[in-house]
Amino acid sequence: CGSAYWLRHTLLLQRVSHCNTTAFNTNKITPLRGHVGGEVVFQCFKPHEKYKLLYLQRGEDFVNGYYESKSMSLYKPWPNSRVNKTQNAISLSTLNVSHAGQYTCYCESTKANYSKPSIHHNCTDKKDQCLVWCSSHGGYPKNKIIWNVTTLEGPPIAMMWRNDSFKEDNNTQLFNISSMASFNCSTGKQNISCSVDGVSSVLSVCEQEGSTDTAHANIILAVLCAVLIIGILCYNNEIKKCLG
Repeated sequence: CGSAYWLRHTLLLQRVSHCNTTAFNTNKITPLRGHVGGEVVFQCFKPHEKYKLLYLQRGEDFVNGYYESKSMSLYKPWPNSRVNKTQNAISLSTLNVSHAGQYTCYCESTKANYSKPSIHHNCTDKKDQCLVWCSSHGGYPKNKIIWNVTTLEGPPIAMMWRNDSFKEDNNTQLFNISSMASFNCSTGKQNISCSVDGVSSVLSVCEQEGSTDTAHANIILAVLCAVLIIGILCYNNEIKKCLG
């Protein structure tokens, strides 16, 4: 993404922005006005957004900026410039006529989407407790897995405990995250979902064997009753034919 500013003798600046996120790519030039001896602020990008790299330059000249994971000691910032990382802004103070011109903001976004969560489980033989694992990889910045439980039978159950882990790839600086949670199955079947950045995966757990057997028995009983009724009707029809 990027921004550009233009500064003339009236200290009119133009800003252009360039970033690797399409949300901020623009060729629009934004004018800024300042006064000799005064100060102007280049609001390069949205405040509070996180970037791996952000800097301002005029032509080929580096003005100021920052790189989260590397040193920028090779680049000398202008002495009258200051970076506000929280606001993603760079200011110039004690302006003079020589500061007139076009300035460009550059950035590299630190946002990388996590993979769709992978979820699986393992329940005890008695079906009274289930361990559920959820994992996602290749994202940035570091995030946390969110659990959600939907009750299908009986009152809602509470999570007994959870254990989260995070691992950063030394080469890509992307994160792999995982979480393990324990659920009590005393209230019956539950739908459990885990999500990262609004992307979810769902799993049904705590389904009691007894409830499944009962359902199967009810189906079989209904089929037998239907067959019996049809048989009785057919028998009655045959009797009527004989008497007729």
